[in-house]
Amino acid sequence: MSVIDKLSSGAFTASEESVVSFLLDNPDKVSGLNVRDLADLTYTSKTTVLRICRKLGFEGWKDFKMAFVIACESEKITRGSVDFSRPFYLGESTHTIISNMAALESESIRITRSAMTSEVMDNLVRTLTPKGRLFLFGVGDSRLILESFANKLIKLNIYPVIATANYEESAHTFNMTPDDSALFLTYEGMYERFHLLGRHMAARKIPYALITGNSECELMKNASAAFVIPHKEDGQKIATFYSSVAMSFVLDSVYALIYEQGYARYHSHKDNLDAFKNKT
Repeated sequence: MSVIDKLSSGAFTASEESVVSFLLDNPDKVSGLNVRDLADLTYTSKTTVLRICRKLGFEGWKDFKMAFVIACESEKITRGSVDFSRPFYLGESTHTIISNMAALESESIRITRSAMTSEVMDNLVRTLTPKGRLFLFGVGDSRLILESFANKLIKLNIYPVIATANYEESAHTFNMTPDDSALFLTYEGMYERFHLLGRHMAARKIPYALITGNSECELMKNASAAFVIPHKEDGQKIATFYSSVAMSFVLDSVYALIYEQGYARYHSHKDNLDAFKNKT
């Protein structure tokens, strides 16, 4: 039984109930409180607070507080109460903000993983390992994520083209052949220019993969492979925390699957590359 369950179901005196109610109603405030603070806020005493801690099997307030905060974060993840758009608010403590961000990233990966199937991921890998060249399309934060993905591939002697660098995506698309393939990384999936490029690729039978948070995205129509990230952010988000973690996790997984396909070759190449780096 968690410490939260013990607080909710335990037998307490009237003064103890004041403390228990405060703890359960204000879990985000607990990490910044000491015994005196909690006693003052509940109009009780340090003795009352410490008596509750001991009733629940803790030596003192510090042990209880640590267990309570950990239990609250676990409950937050389990119940899906992470706010992906606004994970923190004005006035929250450093500890609470850090804990909320940890919960957000952990839950983002869990949700994205739950949407993955072997069939979908294998199809992505097939599309992203063409006979010819691989072209990557993304703007803003998506482009930064693609640059990280490309940097990993370069270590394997795979040289993708970031087509949206220098705003030359039209030229790159025009120069592509059916032996090439593309990846569109767009969480909202609303960029009209990508829709036009996707239609051009489809007309020329050039395969492309899509990673998006928008299942209604026009690019879905002709995609050779697609992964839809569950949509969790809204227009009032503080930053692209969720979508960035989710898209990075998908691409890290794609990289791992590509690496596994040529494990011995890629591992040998990386060892030789690392040895060369150490000499230069």
